[in-house]
Amino acid sequence: MASMWLEQYKMDAEESFNSLPDDNKFSFIDFRKMASREWSRHEIPESARKFMDDKSRMIIIQVNSNIVYTNVPSYAKKEGVILESINDAAKSNNPFMVEVLDKKIISPSEDKVTAMNSAYFDSGVFLFIPANAKLKQPIYHLVFLSDSEKVVSKTIIRSEHSNNFMFVEENYSDGTEVFYNSTAEIYADENTSACFTNIQNMDKNAVVVTKRRAMVGRNSKMKWVVGRFGARTDISERSTVLNEEGATADDIELFMGSENQNFDIKSDMNHEKPNTKGNIIVKGVLDGSSKALSKGLIKIAKNAQKSDSFLAEHTLLLSKDAKMDTIPCLEIEANDVRCTHSASISQINDEHIFYIRSRCIDENESKKLAVIGFLNSVLENIDDSSIVSHIHEIIEKKVE
Repeated sequence: MASMWLEQYKMDAEESFNSLPDDNKFSFIDFRKMASREWSRHEIPESARKFMDDKSRMIIIQVNSNIVYTNVPSYAKKEGVILESINDAAKSNNPFMVEVLDKKIISPSEDKVTAMNSAYFDSGVFLFIPANAKLKQPIYHLVFLSDSEKVVSKTIIRSEHSNNFMFVEENYSDGTEVFYNSTAEIYADENTSACFTNIQNMDKNAVVVTKRRAMVGRNSKMKWVVGRFGARTDISERSTVLNEEGATADDIELFMGSENQNFDIKSDMNHEKPNTKGNIIVKGVLDGSSKALSKGLIKIAKNAQKSDSFLAEHTLLLSKDAKMDTIPCLEIEANDVRCTHSASISQINDEHIFYIRSRCIDENESKKLAVIGFLNSVLENIDDSSIVSHIHEIIEKKVE
């Protein structure tokens, strides 16, 4: 059974859920159905089994609401790393899980859908990395949805000081109608380098609603690498809190839409202490009748002097029916800072395509090269070559 503490946490969140008004943005969610649903159990799909062959890989596999496979290599166990289902962490009353939730990095009272997640989550991952742990490989969390499932999931990552780690979450689904609501709360202590990578490549019958937030300690660095390629509707919010001096963050997001896909992207960078640095780069490509909204916010508190921040939102339209809106916002209360932003929305250049085709390259391949060329300035900032290769494969399939 889950701890009494967690039961109280969920009860308090449920009170917020019942008291908060509905949000038109989430009118497609049947909140009552989500609150009362029963969780089902499914076998590991064949597409997931290939990830289980390498026993040196640190990995946790989630099928719908269930953690079905976990592997922590012996070297990581010796370092004291804990990777387990959030339900197992709750049963053991893990103090580090309690610590993160108690800090309310993501507060249940923020909005209706966040309260729903906090009150009714029944799946997800807990990761604890002790001080000075030496991790040789990324940590993988693979999520597979099927059978018209509705999944409410929470990820909690607690890293003590002086660590260097990469957490990779990949999302997949079959052709059925699925709904995935997920939050991630990350607490990184001082002198830590953390990277959270998310590749969302679900089927176009999926609806995805995610909220990710990191609290970054003194002289630590947080890096987000996000690729949004699948789902019919994808509503995402990602924020970084630079709450100690010397904290830095890079927030890199790619998206690519086709047909009638819809992306709603919100990226926040909050400078709360002096001498902090942050960058947000959102870059996307839209084809067909797809559409996207990108809202970027840089917020610099009054005492966060000497902060340095940059926001960029750029989109390439491959179709005249595609639509993009950008809303960059700067809220600056300090007077000794550097803060800039840029935004652009442009149609694909016919002359550019003609030039590529003149080199005996067909139109489809020319379009692929133009898209990759547009996104390359972001891809080159991704440190892991396997992630870059994976994104290249997805892009090439979507342009076909």
